[in-house]
Amino acid sequence: MPPPSTRKTRAARDTEDTEENGTTPDAPLPPGNTQSFESFVKMSLKNLLVGQKELKNKVDLLEDSVNSSFEFVHGRLEDLEKNNVALEKKVDKQGEAIEFLLDKCNTLERFSRRNNFRIVGVPVEKGERCIEKVEKILREDFHLDNVAIERAHRDGRGLQGKPPHILVKMLSYRDKTSIMIKARDVLRGKDYYMVDDLTREDLKEKKKWKSHVAEAYEKGEKCRFFAGKWRGKDGQAKKFDG
Repeated sequence: MPPPSTRKTRAARDTEDTEENGTTPDAPLPPGNTQSFESFVKMSLKNLLVGQKELKNKVDLLEDSVNSSFEFVHGRLEDLEKNNVALEKKVDKQGEAIEFLLDKCNTLERFSRRNNFRIVGVPVEKGERCIEKVEKILREDFHLDNVAIERAHRDGRGLQGKPPHILVKMLSYRDKTSIMIKARDVLRGKDYYMVDDLTREDLKEKKKWKSHVAEAYEKGEKCRFFAGKWRGKDGQAKKFDG
């Protein structure tokens, strides 16, 4: 702590300031200084208002730009949705057209096979002539001598060690139908059997309802598969549940 003689009271310091500056510390600013301060404040406020206005203009421009972009994107989305709906309709129509054409192709293929049948389970012999084998089967088992066979040959390689089918094409559809009607009874107990030469789609349809046909048979109702459908005695297509 400095000695008492060197310490100055606040009053003494204020007196010195008054002597040096001619004013007291709490005295108001001179008129000139007040005007300068007011000008400074006004200028600052003016600059602030100008800056605020510029900022508002920028915000407005940005808002307009965002709105324009949103409207553009919204318009594009609407266009895309319309195009998508149109494409879906077009795809649906093309799908229907494809289904129609596939059905027609299957019908044509079915017609081309209408005179055909397959003999399943006949062993392969070296140097065999399939057409002679078929003639022998028809003569000995069906007692048919005067039927015209257009052609007969093995089809495929056989599966799981079983001999390939003999694919037979009759010259007459009536002869083929007569043979197939008798085949179940005539060939009962034989090592081979006969089936229609079905298209891929018809074969799928036949297998699809095979269990239902078996149930119907147990109840005394016989069904036969032809023209792409399981049919009853009246020739009408059967409708199965499931």
